Amino acid sequence: MPPANDKIDAGLAAPPEDRVMDQYARRLFQRRRRALRAGVFVTAFAVIVWLITPGFFWRPWVVETGQPARREIRAPIAFDAIDREATQRLRDEESRRFPVIYQYDSAVLDEARAALRQLVQAAVEIAQRELPPTIDAATIEGIRLQRFAEAASSLGLAGLALPDQRTVLGWTLHFARDPAFADSVGALLEEIYLRRGVVVNKGLFRVHMEQTSNSLRALHDRPYQDPFDPLLPLDLHRDVGQMVRSRAPQYAPPEMPGADSYLAALQAVTLGLARRPNITLQVELTNQLREQRLRALQPVMIHVDKGAPLVRLNDVVSPRQAGLIEALNAAIRRTHRRQLLANAVFTLLVIWFVIFYVRRFHPELGLTASSLWLILLPTLVGLGFGRAALIAIPDPPYHDVAQFLFPAGMVGILGLMLLDARMAMILVVVSSLLFGLAVDMRMEYVLTAIAGGIAGVAGLYRMRERKDFVLAGLLIAGVNVVCIGASIYLGERAPELARGLAAYQPLMAGGLNGLICVPLVYYLPVFFERIFGVVTDLRLLELTSRHPLLERMEREAPGTYQHSLNVAKLAETAADAIGANFLLVRAGALFHDIGKIAKREYFTENQVTPEETNIHSRLTPNMSTLLIKNHVKEGIDLARKAGLPPRVIDFIPMHHGTTIITYFYNQALKQYEESGSRDPVLEDEFRYPGPKPQTPETAIVMMADSVEATAHSVLTGRRVDVDEIRRVVLESVRSRFTDGQFDECHLTLRDLHLISESFVQSLRARYHRRVAYKKQ
Repeated sequence: MPPANDKIDAGLAAPPEDRVMDQYARRLFQRRRRALRAGVFVTAFAVIVWLITPGFFWRPWVVETGQPARREIRAPIAFDAIDREATQRLRDEESRRFPVIYQYDSAVLDEARAALRQLVQAAVEIAQRELPPTIDAATIEGIRLQRFAEAASSLGLAGLALPDQRTVLGWTLHFARDPAFADSVGALLEEIYLRRGVVVNKGLFRVHMEQTSNSLRALHDRPYQDPFDPLLPLDLHRDVGQMVRSRAPQYAPPEMPGADSYLAALQAVTLGLARRPNITLQVELTNQLREQRLRALQPVMIHVDKGAPLVRLNDVVSPRQAGLIEALNAAIRRTHRRQLLANAVFTLLVIWFVIFYVRRFHPELGLTASSLWLILLPTLVGLGFGRAALIAIPDPPYHDVAQFLFPAGMVGILGLMLLDARMAMILVVVSSLLFGLAVDMRMEYVLTAIAGGIAGVAGLYRMRERKDFVLAGLLIAGVNVVCIGASIYLGERAPELARGLAAYQPLMAGGLNGLICVPLVYYLPVFFERIFGVVTDLRLLELTSRHPLLERMEREAPGTYQHSLNVAKLAETAADAIGANFLLVRAGALFHDIGKIAKREYFTENQVTPEETNIHSRLTPNMSTLLIKNHVKEGIDLARKAGLPPRVIDFIPMHHGTTIITYFYNQALKQYEESGSRDPVLEDEFRYPGPKPQTPETAIVMMADSVEATAHSVLTGRRVDVDEIRRVVLESVRSRFTDGQFDECHLTLRDLHLISESFVQSLRARYHRRVAYKKQ
């Protein structure tokens, strides 16, 4: 692969069309990168919302009325349900009491009066119409009766037109021309319709009127004064005829000749006109208003407390219990819909916060699709195990115990191993809050999870041996037990937690939570290291034990091996002082010079014989520089072949950065001055290719390498004091600082001060005073 500068130069020298294609390819790559990152974001968001929303894993309760219940069902939430039996009783009572609507129709009397006027008009016209004189009187009378019968029939008085009513018809035709007759019929009609009213069925009418509590509601548009007497109306088929026959004589003048004929005609006309009821039952209107009233009727509600038993095991399910369980299912569905929306919003805010934190405090992660997966992976894994525990133990009372099995300690340990301690703390809090949404934000579960996760981070923050894993698991278990015990015996929910289950069960769950975190975390990083190319603390412990490359370096380049051990000791203590990853620093320090194995004799620490000591005297400064610089390339090749993690390989080029190889550069300048050559000495030819340290860990190894080499050459064999050691350390650190080697890593001046003081203390312990023993 050509160097980066060569690629840039090649791009600038390329034809315009090639540069356009390169720009297009870069834009396309950036778009694909953003799309991939957005896909990771959306996928992680969806998975988290899916894991923390109970609605995706809930199944409705199913029971059959009249059948034994297969399981005990308790209300997981408080809800209000409709009491179907009480509500039905209320509806039946309201329906029974609801007034039946009767409509009073004043138009019936008006129509009867109109028909009476037309009948009178027809009688007058028939009597006044002249017939030919040649017709005898009997024939004329027959013709008039026929015409009057037709007129009566057209007005609805068909009874007068019947053959057996021929005599009455004649009397009617005779008396109808008398205004007093019409007034008598009108008075009777008013008494029937106006004062009494006519119904089809008086018995049913009385029943309806007695059932209603408000008689005014029963009749609309009626002329009677309150209160209304339901006995007043007449039955169309029974009472109207009796009333006409009983009241008609009062309207017939007793002294007039033919009073009986007058009375018969009066009764016949009145009965013929009073043929319709004017108070009618409005069935459709009654039903419509009754349904409106019933729809507006509030149902009888039952409040069910959380945890209340709805049906017990093997109990025969009653209709009331079936209704309560159906209402519970509906209430849970409504709750889940609200939870889904709230969980989505909260998850979005949480992921945004994590991204903001990474951008602000961990820009080295880059927020690529891979790094975003790596950041959110501990949370996803923890929530996945937590949801699995809730699914595996769905039934009360042990479901409450299962909620203590959320492995927050595993989240913290994974975050610590894959990222760092601060990110692990953030992920513990974030994951615990997200899991809290899955358990109704019960604070005893959330606080226990946070405390256990922080205990896991604290237990492995300074991991140096594998047994630290076991100790961390015990620490998590202990913290969980303490928090759960406090929530049971001191918290507000103590009665709820202890009801129906022994107090030792949640305590055992908390202890088991801490213990299972150890085997889970111990094996999971193996897969994550392969997928994401990260190096965990476990992997670093393996690398710093007895790695084949270190054994080879000890055999073939013992001086370099000893130098690496000294650098590792200095660097590890300095990393501990500023809170850097001391395991990564130790591994990087041990492998930083493995490239010297290839040509060990060209490096001072490995030169033993006089011939090796003077090996560079036979080479030009440029050639010696190439041989020295080549150990970086050789080291990278060896490290890659040995399968070292990329973060460890980074120490090989970065511990030199772009520093200058001062000894051979000065020799080249001296030879240039003595030879009088016109070819200038280029400083860049005597600098390492870099890159500069990108992390505090690689910068620490750079400083430790320089300090160790300087101290070994300056302080060995002398009686030194602290001031001399501090001077050596400060000069070495200052030379790297002024050369700009720390420009690309996140080190503060305070960090440099702490690192320098750590070097001073370590070198002071190495070059301590010794008692001068006499020679034997």
